[in-house]
Amino acid sequence: MTYLASFAQASDVANPIGAVVRNGFATAVATGHGEKFVPALSDIIAG
Repeated sequence: MTYLASFAQASDVANPIGAVVRNGFATAVATGHGEKFVPALSDIIAG
């Protein structure tokens, strides 16, 4: 996912969905949940 986020940033195209996804992953990592699977991301963000 990091590769895809970097690719989207480098393309210089407006990508609000990419920013939301990137921020969601950053939140998961910052709260110690970086090793969890993607389906758990919604639970992590919700709180």
